[in-house]
Amino acid sequence: MLNIVIICKDLVYSRYLINFLNYENNNLKVLGVLNEIEELFDISKRSVIDIILINSDCIDYEFLKSNKKIQPYLKSTILILNKIWKNKLNVYAYINNKNDIETLASSINQLATSKIIEKNFYQNSAKKNILIKAIEAELKDLNIALSYTGIKYIIESIYIIYSLEKCYNFNLEKDIYPIIAQKYHKKVSTIKSNITYAVNMMYVECEENKLLEYLKEYSLRKPSPKRIISDILENVKNNTNVYI
Repeated sequence: MLNIVIICKDLVYSRYLINFLNYENNNLKVLGVLNEIEELFDISKRSVIDIILINSDCIDYEFLKSNKKIQPYLKSTILILNKIWKNKLNVYAYINNKNDIETLASSINQLATSKIIEKNFYQNSAKKNILIKAIEAELKDLNIALSYTGIKYIIESIYIIYSLEKCYNFNLEKDIYPIIAQKYHKKVSTIKSNITYAVNMMYVECEENKLLEYLKEYSLRKPSPKRIISDILENVKNNTNVYI
């Protein structure tokens, strides 16, 4: 269960957000609805805060930029703007219209997923390191340079899928790429194209016999990103003693 705090002076909108969150995601618990951001620090002394929703009627750019107490929470903050800010801060996401519920839902779910993944490995960071190294070993076995940007995103994709136990039921463009895009502040299309390029280079650079053996195929054809990710994931699951 993830703890979420709403900072908003509009009681009607706050009530709407609570109802929306209860409906949208069963993994969220609303710790409180605050009128002022200063109240956040009292709650943080009693409970862990995972996600913060701030309606911009409570705050301004200069405060968020200069207040040292809020800095550790910015990457877990979704800022709902009633008007467009010219300057941007390193918050998790901006929603430029409080009526844009679809974008808000997407951002909350992506942030919640990222938090759940990290919590799965929080108590033992060695688990994460073992898993990442196992993925890298599989990629090296396919003779692909880890320096490609897309390889970083492939590793991230496999890590997310493994952590969420979605090993056989995942859609890269809907379930995985948006999480990576949000984390690295990129477009989903950029993540997709980088991964596709890396897979294409793997097809060119890996020896044919090795790739055929890895994919368990009799004739070589260019594999899709999902095929490569699925096969690496399967090998990692079979050969790595990492349990969530």
